[in-house]
Amino acid sequence: MREKDAKLPPTEQLTANIGSGPYKFKEALAKPGASFTYDRNEQYIPRQEPAEGWAGGKVIKVDRAIWQNISDPQTALSALQAGQIDFVNSPPADLYGTIKSDPNLELQLLDTGGDDLYVQMNFLQPPFNNVKARQAMLHLIDQEAFLRVISPDPDYSSPVISIFGNSGPYSNDENTGWYKKGGDPGRAKQLFQESGYAGEKVYLFQFTDWPVASDAALLLASALRKIGVNVVLGPMSFSAFVEARKNKGPVENGGWSMAINDWSDLSWAIQSPVPSII
Repeated sequence: MREKDAKLPPTEQLTANIGSGPYKFKEALAKPGASFTYDRNEQYIPRQEPAEGWAGGKVIKVDRAIWQNISDPQTALSALQAGQIDFVNSPPADLYGTIKSDPNLELQLLDTGGDDLYVQMNFLQPPFNNVKARQAMLHLIDQEAFLRVISPDPDYSSPVISIFGNSGPYSNDENTGWYKKGGDPGRAKQLFQESGYAGEKVYLFQFTDWPVASDAALLLASALRKIGVNVVLGPMSFSAFVEARKNKGPVENGGWSMAINDWSDLSWAIQSPVPSII
């Protein structure tokens, strides 16, 4: 952060995007929603120690980096195969086989901790303002079933048992009784009934530009319907969701009930938001 930005009063919003240090943000080339361009900062001097996560020396390898937002995974893969782009971040699992079979491409595991998907519940409104409805979700979720849908290759997926994630410095095997292997729909249905749930609409966000979360939402909706929950899916882009979730009122007033999101596994250990993991 620049000194003049750091000296701004805490009530004043920062308006300038300057880059990361190693790279300078090219505001004139910015196309919000489409692409952002960064150029090498010739005045940047990296630290001497090796890079490790967010720390260490950040050595600049290329003169210009362009971050393109290609929402359709197949379009992104086609651009990669055609040499129009050099790297695709987090391709969906159903494209792993295609990438592996292409002699000109390489599938690399760069983040060994990965991301953990979780369910956010609007606990300000029914039915999740009742603790038993929230407990029902813990029994309903079958992590292995979700992984078979969103990331079936066991080399790239695993359940999350520790509330501190699988790969962080605080991950451990203590107090893991909350993990319900295989799920228990019968117990989940009973808890919903005990919560006083009477068939009210449960609004679940479904992201149209995030295939993994979209598939997870479809599976979650199916599991809820099987135990008698009246689920309504709300298809929308992630950017639209960011605005829509601000309304935490009742569903009938434009509010919502549930959303599937993710968090890096390492972050569970260092700044855990502690929602319900799936």
